Amino acid sequence: MLKIYLISIIAGFVIGFLTNWLAILSLFRPRKKILGIQGVIPKHKKEIGEKISGNAHLIMPDSFKKILKIPFLGEKLQTFFKNSVSKEIIKMPDRELEKIVRNVASKELKYIEILGGIIGMLVGLLQAVLISLFT
Repeated sequence: MLKIYLISIIAGFVIGFLTNWLAILSLFRPRKKILGIQGVIPKHKKEIGEKISGNAHLIMPDSFKKILKIPFLGEKLQTFFKNSVSKEIIKMPDRELEKIVRNVASKELKYIEILGGIIGMLVGLLQAVLISLFT
């Protein structure tokens, strides 16, 4: 009986952890389209670049924001800056973008993997309880 509980709990943890690990990996890979499948971030890199550049004004230093208020020149500079940020992200190698995202969110990504294992472990425990009740 204890054997069923241990196996179910361990298997549940491993399956939950690996499922979430694979889901996180699928954010970045495959980098190039394979059989119509591509990682979410490489597939939407253009949109990501546009969204980040669209919010570039939020990260500009105050001195630069003052320049943006100058009629005509400010608008041209802001457009240039947005386009430059967007182009840099789009041309950035997928490996580099993955590295940046993983560096920024490494704790959260690890938490997601572990949480998947814990949920899997609970499902395994529930499964073992149900097996023991109905056998």
